[in-house]
Amino acid sequence: MSLEQVQARTETPHLPLRAIKHNLAWESYRPSQAIDQHLATPRDLAYWGAFLDTMAENRFNALTLWNLHPWTYMVRPRNFPEASPHSDKELAEWRKLHEGIFRLAKERGIDTYLVPGIFSSARNSPGRTGLGSSTPILITTPRATPRS
Repeated sequence: MSLEQVQARTETPHLPLRAIKHNLAWESYRPSQAIDQHLATPRDLAYWGAFLDTMAENRFNALTLWNLHPWTYMVRPRNFPEASPHSDKELAEWRKLHEGIFRLAKERGIDTYLVPGIFSSARNSPGRTGLGSSTPILITTPRATPRS
């Protein structure tokens, strides 16, 4: 069958939100050697491009990214700079990675959700006193396309 022979059609999915939960390896609530072996993979935008292509091919429309304290990888608060353990150069690299993931998802019509703090508390996050949370907070990026 050639591309010209394909008939246009409109479909409505049974589930409007079709999401993947992705636990980010760089700050796990349960550290282990198994996770440490894969720290480089999710820091590569080529990985995210392939991952998001697969999501789109399988009609997923949302990606949830889970991390204990994602803010320290994106911002350095002026009134609490010690909350970020990263140098300015490292912070710029992390920010570039997150922006790249969000951009790649948006290009494919996939909404992104950043879900922090679900399993965190100040006691299990050494050096991060005061940043713990037992209440989930959901941060979203602007919707890529109207959800059908």
